[in-house]
Amino acid sequence: MNAAPETPAPAPILAAPLFEVQGLSASYGHVAALKPTSFHVHDGELITMLGPNGAGKTTLLRAACGLVKATGGLVRFRGEDITALPTHKLASRGIIMVQEGR
Repeated sequence: MNAAPETPAPAPILAAPLFEVQGLSASYGHVAALKPTSFHVHDGELITMLGPNGAGKTTLLRAACGLVKATGGLVRFRGEDITALPTHKLASRGIIMVQEGR
């Protein structure tokens, strides 16, 4: 007897991202250090950013954490726009940047 082929399970519907960056840009003075960049992270997900030195990885994280003022775009945490919140308010929500050791 031939068994019917199994139907693949439908892809799970993902909830809204836990942390979301949309079109975030930043500058150091008059020097544009980060072109508009976007990414999102869902609960339980891990992402990685790779790139050469000077690509803007650290600036992206600094701008997302409020350590560098964003010149464009937005950052959301649990659906709330946190782009303009001061760093101490972000830290109270558990959003911090831990610099790599040297």
